[in-house]
Parts: sequence; C-alpha cells; structure tokens
Amino acid sequence: MTATQPRPEPDVVELLARILRDGADLAGAECIGNPDPFDPPGPVEPLDDVEYRHRAAAAICARCPVLDRCTDWAQSQPADGMVRAGHLPITPRPPGRPRKDTAA
Repeated sequence: MTATQPRPEPDVVELLARILRDGADLAGAECIGNPDPFDPPGPVEPLDDVEYRHRAAAAICARCPVLDRCTDWAQSQPADGMVRAGHLPITPRPPGRPRKDTAA
C-alpha cells in the first residue's frame, strides 16, 4: 500500500461476528445496562467515591445469576481498574497520613 492509497476499512460484519464469537455469554447478568459502578476511576474522581462505587458494584455481582460464567471470563481480561465478577481492583492511595479505619 502506498501513501496515496486509502487504508482498507475492516469488514464491519466480520468484525462484529468475531467480537460476538469471542465474547462471553453473560445474558441475564445484573450489570447489563448499568456499567457505571464497574468503571475504572475517573481522572479527577475522589478515591472515596471510587471505592464506594466499586463496593456497590461488587454487591451487584454477589447477587448475579451468571457470576460463575463472569468469573471465567474475567480471568482472561487485563487488569484495568474495573470491577469484574465481584473482584475489586486495587486502588492506590495517595501518600499521606493513614486512614483512621486502617491505622494500627
């Protein structure tokens, strides 16, 4: 391909078929339609808000009818700060004084 030739566009139908074929069957999952609590931290979101949101997401996972299938799928996903299959990501705390609830 030369610099003057346009880049070939992927076949959209084939791309969607590959995504659906390689994706997990999570039909009936409690999180469908409500992704916000599971998302990674926002760029300026306070850590306390992130932790609250992620604990709420883990509670949703705990009552999910497809948790076993989700757990299998989640094990193949990269760590990216999201809640998956009820597993909370490690959220680094900024340096400073320890929190009162964790101080010895």
